[in-house]
Amino acid sequence: MPENDSFIAGMSGVRFVRLMAELAGLPRSEALERAHEAFFYVGLGEVRYRALGTYSLGMKQAAKLAQAIAHGPKLLFLDEPTNGLDPPARLRMIQLIQEIRDHGDLHLIVSSHLLRDVEECCDEVLILKDGSIAAFCNLEEERRANRRFLEMETRGELNGNFVEAIRALGCETAPGAQGRLKVVLPDGLEIRRLYEIAAAQEVQIRRLNHRRDSLEDIFLKAMEAADGRL
Repeated sequence: MPENDSFIAGMSGVRFVRLMAELAGLPRSEALERAHEAFFYVGLGEVRYRALGTYSLGMKQAAKLAQAIAHGPKLLFLDEPTNGLDPPARLRMIQLIQEIRDHGDLHLIVSSHLLRDVEECCDEVLILKDGSIAAFCNLEEERRANRRFLEMETRGELNGNFVEAIRALGCETAPGAQGRLKVVLPDGLEIRRLYEIAAAQEVQIRRLNHRRDSLEDIFLKAMEAADGRL
């Protein structure tokens, strides 16, 4: 699925997709059947006989996806699949990509500078800089690791005792200003145990969040030059 349009503007959508499926090696009759199926799958069944030049931007993106999947590939490249889409069209495109991914019949590679789209569609991420691999990460492993990393804000006169008590349970801590505290939980320790200790030490946990490196954080770290500049 290319980023830029590569249509024959006066050709109907279904005819174009049939042609692309034929070029991919399908017999003419099977290519036509697959073209109809692909158009209905991406939600363009009612406009499949209209000329591609009359399609809106969102419809063109969906038509590009239809031509990319009509011949039943084992490997699918999507280059900026949500480029220029409004929020409803973007959501529909993301849902289609997730459905294709979860069906499990093909391998999916998404190329995009929209990191939120990558997070929603991909399990693994490869970041390139100047043609070389700058970073590689498994997003699910990152999410599992981040579930053990907490940031909290506490209030209470015995805050020091609270820190010592949770350290005794195996937590790693890094105190900050005004009762802020970073905590890494050991395996097997539930968050409710922290609340129990806080209550016993007369400390209020006013705010508690799971800290997570977003894909944006990972990307920015990978893009940093040796001197710290981007």
